[in-house]
Amino acid sequence: MSSEVAHTGGPCIIILAAPSGSGKSSLARKLIEAIPSISFSVSATTRVPRESEVNGVHYHFIRSDAFENAIARDELLEYEEVYPGCYYVKLK
Repeated sequence: MSSEVAHTGGPCIIILAAPSGSGKSSLARKLIEAIPSISFSVSATTRVPRESEVNGVHYHFIRSDAFENAIARDELLEYEEVYPGCYYVKLK
């Protein structure tokens, strides 16, 4: 990976999308090391945290009712109901 990045002066969003366990977090860490101006956006979910996950680090773990209220107030950049009652989101 080249450490040179063309920049137009405006903000840039990089989305890493792949199946669970495919290395998205590892790639994100490498990008942040190589390009210090990049920051990581922590998503939110209504699912129960896994044993090794820390709230606010891996995800923001929130209740379904709070999530649905945020949807109603148009506070979310995007969201998806992945399983019935289990939401994932990018916060605005």
